[in-house]
Amino acid sequence: MKRTFILTAALFACAATMSAQNDFGMFKSEASAGGNVLFSPESVRGVLAMTANGAKGRTNAEILGGIGYGGLSQCKVNRINRKFIKEISALDPKVKVVSANALWKPADLRLRCC
Repeated sequence: MKRTFILTAALFACAATMSAQNDFGMFKSEASAGGNVLFSPESVRGVLAMTANGAKGRTNAEILGGIGYGGLSQCKVNRINRKFIKEISALDPKVKVVSANALWKPADLRLRCC
């Protein structure tokens, strides 16, 4: 039985680190066992957009520029991403869209909403 794994960009970052150590480790073994491994470009873009929230100045601008959001504020990018998730989830009621992308923060760090 073939299995398909949809991996998010968070796992992509881990896989990139693992690649230097063991040539994609578990992902390579899963693919050779007849499974399919898929890295979603949208997930990679989404995680980089989330990562940009923790960057400032030139680093933030370079991340956003690299994913096609050059010249937009971080708040605008966050609004675009929220709208995208809402709209893609509503495209087909038979399809459930699930993302494992996440951010973690220290409990005492206060976040502000755009």
